[in-house]
Parts: sequence; C-alpha cells; structure tokens
Amino acid sequence: MDWKQILMPRPLRRSLKRARGFNNALAARALNIALALELPTPLRRALRQRRTVARVVLYKQRIVSLVGTDRFLRYARGKGGLRKLQREYSAWQELRQNGLGGILVPEMRLLAVGDGQVLELPLLQEIGREEEISALLPILRALARAARPVRHPAAPPTVAAGLNVVRRACGGTIPEKFVVEGSLAKAVEQPLLTGYSHGDLHRRNIMRDAEGRPVLIDLKSCAADRVLALDILIFACKYMASRNRLSIIENAFALQRAGWAVPELEPVFELVDLPRAVWGPAVTLHALGQAALKKSDHKPIHPALAVLLRRSMARDWTLGGDGAPDVSKTAIA
Repeated sequence: MDWKQILMPRPLRRSLKRARGFNNALAARALNIALALELPTPLRRALRQRRTVARVVLYKQRIVSLVGTDRFLRYARGKGGLRKLQREYSAWQELRQNGLGGILVPEMRLLAVGDGQVLELPLLQEIGREEEISALLPILRALARAARPVRHPAAPPTVAAGLNVVRRACGGTIPEKFVVEGSLAKAVEQPLLTGYSHGDLHRRNIMRDAEGRPVLIDLKSCAADRVLALDILIFACKYMASRNRLSIIENAFALQRAGWAVPELEPVFELVDLPRAVWGPAVTLHALGQAALKKSDHKPIHPALAVLLRRSMARDWTLGGDGAPDVSKTAIA
C-alpha cells in the first residue's frame, strides 16, 4: 500500500493506475509476440527448460505471470523480482509449517531456470465480487484460530509509525478530534489476537483451488506477530473502496462516523477485538504506518498529500457522530 492509495481521491488514483496498466499491458503483449516468434529471449529459454507452453497474462513489478495448461507461473530475473518470488515461497512454507496449510494452495515450487527463477503453482479460479465475504470468512477464522491473545506494551509498529506521520503533518501534535493518544494506548493494552497478518487482504488475493476451497495468494507481505484486527479493518476499507469513489482514509472516516454499520461486513467485524470507538483512527494510523515503513529513505510524504492528511485529521472522528455519512449511498453497483 502506498500514499496514493491511502489519501488520493479514487478517480485520480484510477487514472494513474490505468496509465501504469497500459504500460504493463504493452510489455505483456511484447513478451507474447517474442514467444510466438520463438525469439531466443531469457523467458523463452526458461519455458523450454521447463518444457512448458504458456502465455503471458501480466507483467507487473518486474515479474512475468504466465498461464500454462494446468499451471500458473511467475518468472523473474532481476533482484527485485527474485526477492518477491523468494519471499512468496518462504511465506508459503512458513504458514504451512504453522498449521495454516488449509488456506493455501496445496503445492508450490520455486525453481531455478538460467539466471532467473520460476514460481510454479496450480491454476486457480478468481472469486466474484458477490462472494468476496463468504470466501474470506473461513480464511480469517483460520487466522484467528492460529492467533493468540497478547498484551502489547506499546502500539503496534505500523500504528506507531502512523502516529509519527500524523505528528509531522500536523505540526508535532495529534489532533484530539482525530484520536486521544491515551485512549488509543489503553485500547491496545488489552490482550489482542496476534498472529499472522497477510498485509494486503482484498478480493484479488483470494482465489479458489480446483476443489473450490478459498485460498490466499500473494503472500510476500505476510508477517508473524501482528494484530489481526488491523488486517481485518484495512480489508473493510478496501472492500468499501472497491465499491465507491473514496480513498482508504475517506472510507475509514465514513465508516467511523457511521458506526461501522455495514451489514455484509458484520461477520468480519465479529473477529475484531479492538474497541469499536478507535477502529477508524487505528486503521488510518496502520495504513499510514504501512506506507511509511516501506519508504527506506524516510522521505516525507508529498506536500499535496500532506495537506489532504491535515484536512482529514481536523475533522471530528467521533464514532457514530451526528451527520454521519450514509456509507450505503457511496456504493457502486
């Protein structure tokens, strides 16, 4: 997740995403043409070594995704792409070793091919928008069963990083209309379900295997010893963002003011063990912290995005306050 996804209005963000998607689509088409012409490219040599016929369906983040007759392949050569494949495979192994194999693809192989690597797994089926919650629930419940209640002496790392972002954007203090730090500290002092976090829960990262089981994919962001409630709340904001024109923070605010009253999400919210009064601020800080921790150079956010953040923090984030937005009217069929 990055600053644009968190703060930028969705129409503008979608325009930027479409531009990137256009470039990625051109790259994928060029790779398919090279394969059809049997040009001696590294990708062609890799497929010949695997004795596999496949077509490119996506080129993104320096990884080539291909579909074969019965396998899905991801191929990379550069350091960045290779690190992502290796992290994906090691996360799959770790989750299986810790009793979470039931929510993962049954098999995965990471193979060296020339100067690159191929991550190979069975073909999977996408889930529809209408079955997003029903597919996610068994996965969340499995993660909750594998978690344990833990008292945290300090705020989770992402929340702490988010607090620093807000302080920098707001002149060194946290606006009280957003959250009182004492109430937030008290909320995270209680035992909270802590275990594996996927880090990027949304519909595209949930698929069905050949037996129809929902499984998690794109595991490179998985991490242990994380507060499960934050993963669930960020999913809720992304779920709403996929159905309206709001950013992650705008959805967190709208949901907070509406008391998080979204009927189809109630089964998901049952697994959230944070006090509901801090859900909006906590998930906002978590999202900001995720973006901040990704920036190894610790550069400040763009001034225009900082302005959006200050305006958001200046509003009244009271749970279910007067004039709460009607979240249902923001949905797009």
